[in-house]
Amino acid sequence: EPEAPNAAPQVATAAASDTLADAQSAGSTCVVTGEGIGPVAVGMRLSEARQAFPAARFQRSTDGDGLALIEVSVGDSALMTLFADEDDSSAPIDWTKRIRMAETFNARCGTASGISPGTPVVDVEKILGTTTRIIQSEIESREYIEFERQPEGITFRLDYTGIFPDGARETTRYQPGGRIFSIAVSSY
Repeated sequence: EPEAPNAAPQVATAAASDTLADAQSAGSTCVVTGEGIGPVAVGMRLSEARQAFPAARFQRSTDGDGLALIEVSVGDSALMTLFADEDDSSAPIDWTKRIRMAETFNARCGTASGISPGTPVVDVEKILGTTTRIIQSEIESREYIEFERQPEGITFRLDYTGIFPDGARETTRYQPGGRIFSIAVSSY
């Protein structure tokens, strides 16, 4: 199973909140569904995403491993990061590529039921049921959490608060105060 790209979390600044509110009131929302985030759907071409979200700025980004990503921002607020199977993070964006994954670290983006990055796991469990498993990825040791009523197409990443038995990469336990780190939608 491919790992989601690792991007640094971005939090909207107070100055950007007005710009973000303007974008949202214009119909450019940041609601996460199993199909995508706001007007950006997994499977659409990057050019289609740019056309669907004209209030946003799309710019080349990368993660710590050099993966070619696209940051989608409104004002000073990074709303999401896109991965579109591009190979070269130093090359210009290839607008013909299809989006394979969209991930948000922004607390202003979330599901219709109110789950967003930063939401405490105990609150998510009130909405989606108990935690069924927390998996730690092999390479980057990222933690992914699943719930009884896990929404189809959505992946929740945990903020490194999983409690794993020695040598194990799977658990159902997490530290008090554990929170959602990011929410991703992908075609994987």
